[in-house]
Amino acid sequence: MQEILVPTDFSDNALNALQYAVAFAQKLEASITILHVYQQKEDQAEAQEKLQAIKNNLLADMQKLSIQLHLVEGTFLKVLQVMLETKKYAYVIIGMKGKTAFEQVFIGSNTLNVLDNVQTPVIVVPKDAIFRPFRKVSLAIDTHNTYHFTTFEGLKKLLLAFNTNLMIVTVRMRESVESTEIDKLQMTKVKKWLGNELNVSLKAVVADLVSEGLLYYLAQKSDNDLLVMVARKRNFFEKIFRTSFSQQMAFIAEVPILIIYEE
Repeated sequence: MQEILVPTDFSDNALNALQYAVAFAQKLEASITILHVYQQKEDQAEAQEKLQAIKNNLLADMQKLSIQLHLVEGTFLKVLQVMLETKKYAYVIIGMKGKTAFEQVFIGSNTLNVLDNVQTPVIVVPKDAIFRPFRKVSLAIDTHNTYHFTTFEGLKKLLLAFNTNLMIVTVRMRESVESTEIDKLQMTKVKKWLGNELNVSLKAVVADLVSEGLLYYLAQKSDNDLLVMVARKRNFFEKIFRTSFSQQMAFIAEVPILIIYEE
C-alpha cells in the first residue's frame, strides 16, 4: 500500500491540504501519515491532543482509512528530510497560504537543500483548493531538455489511476521561435514512455519567459486539475520561485502543483 506524508501546523491551510490528501489517498487506496514537528517540550501534550482529534474526526467519516500519527520534536526541515530518507513515501502533500507561505516553505536555502536531496514527489495544495478526481493534468516540460523515461513512471501510474488526459505544455521563447518539430519529437518520446493507454496532447506557448508562459496557459485553461513540473537541479526552484513568478502565484492559486524529480 502506498503511503502519503502530510505535514501539518494545524493552520486552516494545512488542514485544507489534509482534507485534499485524504480524498487523494482514498482514490489511490493509500494510507496517510500526519506529521507535526514541535520545537518546545511544553507544546507536546497539546499537539498530541490536536493530532488525535484530527484522526478521530477523519475516521468518524472514513473508517477504512489508514492513518498514522507522527509527532516529533525538532526542526521541521530536518525532521522531514530524515523521514524521507528512511522511509519511502509515495507523496508529500503540503498546504500553501499564498506567495508568503510558499516562499517560507519552498524558497529558504535549507528547504532548497531538502528538495535537492530527496526524490519524493511533492504536491503543493493552494489554500482554497478542493480535491476533485483529475480530469485534466498538465505537464510542463522543456522540449529541448533530455529526460530519462523513469522520471515519468510515477506520473504514469497516477494518470492511469484517475484515467485522465495529459496536456504537455512547453514554453517557446518569443525571441527564438523555432519549428514545432522539436516539440513534436519530445511529445512522441513522452507518449512512448507513458504508453498507449493515455490520451496525450501538446500545447506550445510563446512567451518571453517560461514563468510568463505557464501563467498565461493556466489563466486561459481553467479546467486544469493539476500542474506537474519536473525538478532537475537546484536552479529549477531558483529560476521559477525566486523570480516575479512567485509574486504572481494568484494565477495558480486554484491549481495544485505536483513536483516530480528527475531520475
